[in-house]
Amino acid sequence: YRGERYSRYLSFHNLLVHDLDGGLETWRDGLSLGTTNPNTRQMYIPHGDDTLVLDLGTLSPLGALAPACIHTLDAETGRIYALGEGELVVYSQQGGRYVPPPTGDAGPLPAEQIVAIQPSPDYTSDQTLFATTSDKLFRSIDGGQSWARLRGGLPEGDYLNLSLAISPDFAADQTLFAGGFRGDFWGEGVYRSTDGGESWKPLWKDLTHLRVYDVAVSRNYADDGTLLAYSRYQRLTPWQSGLSLFRSTDQGLSWTLVMTQPQEASWPPPEAFMAAPTSRPGIQFRTAGYGQPIERTGDGGRTWEPVEVSRQPDFNAQAIVTSPTFSVDRTVYV
Repeated sequence: YRGERYSRYLSFHNLLVHDLDGGLETWRDGLSLGTTNPNTRQMYIPHGDDTLVLDLGTLSPLGALAPACIHTLDAETGRIYALGEGELVVYSQQGGRYVPPPTGDAGPLPAEQIVAIQPSPDYTSDQTLFATTSDKLFRSIDGGQSWARLRGGLPEGDYLNLSLAISPDFAADQTLFAGGFRGDFWGEGVYRSTDGGESWKPLWKDLTHLRVYDVAVSRNYADDGTLLAYSRYQRLTPWQSGLSLFRSTDQGLSWTLVMTQPQEASWPPPEAFMAAPTSRPGIQFRTAGYGQPIERTGDGGRTWEPVEVSRQPDFNAQAIVTSPTFSVDRTVYV
């Protein structure tokens, strides 16, 4: 396990996993290197207001410790030595179950900027609304008269940005998804709640780019279990950066990278990626950035080729839309 970091005007972190011969097995954007415990196959990473406990097999969070700077592991005794608030703290590697803070009491919204308001798909019956500030989620079950902060395992702390997506079958499955990141240096991945926001679990399997800034849920989620995660990424070696799109077809339990693109480019609408992958991926288009050519892929985003467009001077593509019957009429509008 090895960490790479870039810090100048921005700060980026990569966590890399190598085999014993030095070959790269996998990596994660938005994670730093922590203290590795070979006895429990866990890693302890400073994270927000606490210390993240990561499973080494899946690179997914298992829970958290109180905030402390871990500096020594005694593998023989299983003791973990740390510094917390000016005192020596000693942890056992076999601890109790992590209990996240519960949902807050109902009351008025705090005096913070609201960046999104989303009603339940069954609002006329359940009177449920969700409000998002940059770093917190709130829920109202009385049409907005009072609000409770959702916690129960959601990330917390400084520099946090959260986004929320609601299952279209929320009345039946009570399912929510949250994506998150902290600036350029830390990713929070995707979290799921199946009890209306009372408790949350991380869904990080194969989600290699953890700085998730948006999540979209299929209109047919009850049948296809499909959702999308939109991320930013910065690979340090080799130097590669841009936006990425991941798709899950098992309700978020595992993820597949669908495509990447430059920061300045625009995505096709989410519906273009909701269908389950086929043996022959359909043709997709993207803009490569301001003043750059339109590009096309026929292999799910692994390779791209420029598309010839007869255009006027100083013409820049702002949007690309394929016909709803593209497979038949092969029509694209730019």
